[in-house]
Amino acid sequence: MRSSAVAQLDKAEVHQVVFIQCRIDYFMASNSETDIRVLATGKIWGFATGMLAICIPLVPVTRSGPILPLAVVTGAAISTVAVWRSSDNDASHNLANSIKNLEQRVADLETICSSQEIELQRRTRRLDTED
Repeated sequence: MRSSAVAQLDKAEVHQVVFIQCRIDYFMASNSETDIRVLATGKIWGFATGMLAICIPLVPVTRSGPILPLAVVTGAAISTVAVWRSSDNDASHNLANSIKNLEQRVADLETICSSQEIELQRRTRRLDTED
């Protein structure tokens, strides 16, 4: 009888977690300017919440102690740190590339402007000499 109670509790908690996850997904999707890291973190912790809802009632049945819930929380925490650190490296790399691209574009524009200025000076001199 205890296992059926755990199964019923699991189903109710899983439905509640799925509902909460759908609300989080809707909120994240409605904000189009949300950082990708925030979305990834939401997904990680959403799945971790679902896994906790499943494994916490199973702890007394499997007699594993707090190992399963701690493993879930530790895995979610490590995944979150990995997402935020890897994105920082990518963002700084992308920022450095965009700065280099902008500097190159400015240098190209300066070259174009200076060559047009030289051509304009030649034309004005030629017109001055013709008068």
